[in-house]
Amino acid sequence: MILCCVLLCLAADPAVPADDAKVARALVDKAIVALGGAKAVRAAHTMTGTGTGTLHLGGANQKVRNRFTAQGIDRLRWEIDINGGTLRLGLHAKGVWISANGIDANATDKDTATAFRRGVAALRVAECPTLLLEKGWTLAPLGELKIDDTPAVGVKASRKGEPDIDLWLDAKTHLPLRVEYRFTKPGESAETTLRGTLSDYRKMAGRKHFGKMVVHQDGNLALEIERSDVENADPVAEETFSRP
Repeated sequence: MILCCVLLCLAADPAVPADDAKVARALVDKAIVALGGAKAVRAAHTMTGTGTGTLHLGGANQKVRNRFTAQGIDRLRWEIDINGGTLRLGLHAKGVWISANGIDANATDKDTATAFRRGVAALRVAECPTLLLEKGWTLAPLGELKIDDTPAVGVKASRKGEPDIDLWLDAKTHLPLRVEYRFTKPGESAETTLRGTLSDYRKMAGRKHFGKMVVHQDGNLALEIERSDVENADPVAEETFSRP
């Protein structure tokens, strides 16, 4: 159930005119500067943090506390305290595993692992847009809209074989405001939209990080989280994310 709270993507376009690519790249560059500059943002390639919030699921509101270690775009270890127990998840090179209350970890099915990986990637590029400057990404402008009455400008980020990520920036400050994607749930045919709205930026670990995130699924509130203690970390071994 927690897996759905971080999933965010769209289907890819083949090519982007050169002028559009330059406009989109300029917006990403401005976001990097707004967050503290390329050096500071790249330093968050590996990071740790904690957070507290509320999961809204099936009409019930459940308090959650989480701890995480993230590395690059596709490595994550996440521990969530919920309903008096602890749920642990890991994303690594070979897939996703999950364990509840100390029970031996089990690998998820391929479709669930793919959806989770893509959602983590979307959130990570919003946090560290320097990732979008790496080889393999195609950027295109999305135009303008208002997010909670704040004018925003958008960038569509695409990779071959992966759904698109829509990243919206505050038009004035260029801080990331929203990351969004549409995806098909594992085992279903209907498409769903997940949207993470980011706010309360504050300086942590030498740069600006969002302090709050609100996630909606198809317009319905799914998760509210407030983060604290975000820190840069030295790169960690693959075993940190592998199934115990």
